[in-house]
Amino acid sequence: VWAIDGGSALHVLRGHAKRVFGVATFVMNDNPRVASCSDDKTIRIWDPVEGTQVFLVALEVVCKALCIVGDARTLALGHEDGSLSYWDILHDPK
Repeated sequence: VWAIDGGSALHVLRGHAKRVFGVATFVMNDNPRVASCSDDKTIRIWDPVEGTQVFLVALEVVCKALCIVGDARTLALGHEDGSLSYWDILHDPK
């Protein structure tokens, strides 16, 4: 996580065991969040202010891409097997 105004590194978000393929930012309950997907078959939700992981989702297949849907409460996931799925981020993560 980098500071926009000064360009200095604030945090390194560590937790994925393999390559990270996608990152998306959003606001949840008035708090900034970062979602990431990885070759390790997980999606992680991070608090970029504190530099901590706040939620983990284990998947059955690798997620290669993710994005926030226009309603800012749903993640759209693109998987390596060619499937797409949606995840309601307001009802699962804390």
